[in-house]
Amino acid sequence: MKTKMILLTIFMAGSILTFTGCGGDDDYTTDYDEATLQAQAEDIVDALITGDYTAVADQFSAEVKAQLSVEVLQANWESVVAPIGAYIDLYQTSGEVEDDYYVVQVVSRFELNGLLTTITFNSSGEIAGLWINYKTIEEGPIETDAYSEIEFSVGEYDLPGLLTLPKGVESPPVVLLIQGSGSTDKNETIGAASNTPFADIAHTLAEQGIATLRYDKRYFSHPELAESGAVTVEAEVLDDAYAAIAQLTADDRIDNSRIFVLGHSLGGMLAPKIAADNSDVAGIIILAGSLRNLAEIIMDQNNEAAETLRPTLSDDEITLLESQLAQAQTDAAAVLALTKDDGGTYFGIPAAYWYSLNQAGGMNYLDQLTLPVLILQGSEDFQVYPDKDFVLWQNYYEGNDQATLVLYDGLNHLFMQSSGLRTTADYDTPNQVRQDVIDDIGEWVNTH
Repeated sequence: MKTKMILLTIFMAGSILTFTGCGGDDDYTTDYDEATLQAQAEDIVDALITGDYTAVADQFSAEVKAQLSVEVLQANWESVVAPIGAYIDLYQTSGEVEDDYYVVQVVSRFELNGLLTTITFNSSGEIAGLWINYKTIEEGPIETDAYSEIEFSVGEYDLPGLLTLPKGVESPPVVLLIQGSGSTDKNETIGAASNTPFADIAHTLAEQGIATLRYDKRYFSHPELAESGAVTVEAEVLDDAYAAIAQLTADDRIDNSRIFVLGHSLGGMLAPKIAADNSDVAGIIILAGSLRNLAEIIMDQNNEAAETLRPTLSDDEITLLESQLAQAQTDAAAVLALTKDDGGTYFGIPAAYWYSLNQAGGMNYLDQLTLPVLILQGSEDFQVYPDKDFVLWQNYYEGNDQATLVLYDGLNHLFMQSSGLRTTADYDTPNQVRQDVIDDIGEWVNTH
């Protein structure tokens, strides 16, 4: 029987974190032969591209072998590379020591997109972690008649970013862009077509006299850090957002009194806390955010996916599907009741992360805010629901002129025109954030 699994979290569905592991022997050393390991990593990628999955699996550490079969490795790899066309060539390889492991990043060029394969080696030269992400192969910052892009490093991990400055505008307001869930890059690159919603927003706002700062998320630049069981929303998002705000307040190229935070999806859920914790924030822009707990939204996503799958399944597969839904419901209920000292994993994510996210939810901070708020949503969003999530914002701010709320007809979770597909395949065709959305953001910023 061929089993079909429902997708357990598509909340943002940005870049793809496909398979992970960590481990190896305990006799660590930092005396790595870097050239040899980088060459080994290139051979591993070549084996994946040519379909020699057994050769890759033979190099797994014992812990990874226990978690990841050859069949699952093959299925994951092929599902990611299928939409991006034929392999062209190896673009770039780099490596560094991270916490007694050696981490190699191999960027490969395909017809429609780049692919970043990150391989963590233990001291025995075994594969202790393996990730793949779509990656736009950038030629560097963009310079046009309307704006300049300047490289900008954020926080303690020097996360690669771009400060986009409009030309001919002295001390422009600045919008800090905070991505959704997942290990996404500065452009929030998504899908086989490598759509870049944050680049769309940054470039169009610059043409309207507004600066922006966007940067790679911590676990995109340093995926090996996600191996720690101590992952929290502070480490994933908040600490770096706070560092970026502090850097902007000291930057004389922008108006330090007009720093706005734009959060998309998970970033929108966290925007109220970011503003409450940083008095230098002048206003927040929430794109497809929610006041609900993420576990509740995941259950909605699972239920919708299950109803789509159900007509295609055999009786045995329906039984399996019901079992998966029941487990997901159990996990969701546990997430809602978590305490600080609870352990375990829920939806495959450690309890510490869920607890930190529960504490950071927007509903806990809205009452503390006295600044202007712009809340935007697409009517065809299948990841955050207009009839549930947008309605909560409407109810909270009813009769309150502090907030401006707009629902856009026909737009999906990325604020791009929906194709009608209610799956992440909707993001696989070339598209852009619709102009009226960015115009509304620009007008709102310029009037505050």
